[in-house]
Amino acid sequence: MKITDLKLYTVKAGDTGARGAAQGESQYWGGGWQAQTLISNPMSVHPKYARIRSLWMGGGQDPFVVEIFTDQGASGFCANYGGGAFACSIIDQHLKRFLIGQDPFNIELIWDQMNRSTLPYGLGGVISMALAGVDLALYDLVAKAQKLPVYKILGGQTKENIPCYT
Repeated sequence: MKITDLKLYTVKAGDTGARGAAQGESQYWGGGWQAQTLISNPMSVHPKYARIRSLWMGGGQDPFVVEIFTDQGASGFCANYGGGAFACSIIDQHLKRFLIGQDPFNIELIWDQMNRSTLPYGLGGVISMALAGVDLALYDLVAKAQKLPVYKILGGQTKENIPCYT
């Protein structure tokens, strides 16, 4: 099995959800409780930008989707909450070369090559978001190809149940 193609999609600001959509802002960076509440963020030390992330994040930071396809019809999918057009550009213009023609089961090798190739850019932020999107789509692809849930290929069940609240 070889990777033959990948598709990238972005979700424009305000496309989904009630949070921030009315203001045309991203529901992830500027809407909802974040728009009305003082939150701690990397720019909190600068009063002009401290109030909400949308004051300093800029455009292009909305969710994005990665789909990876193989020559045998298997595909993997990941929706990532942030990085948007910037992450898609990094994947398309830089990381894609480490995917096409590769065996998708070699996830660690692919990740290592992508990670090392991005060292000149830096290790955090949008680079991490782009790497995570590809990595998660690969795990989804491999799990689907084996007809297993992703948790099985990550080491299996660790708990009988997971408590949650409503």
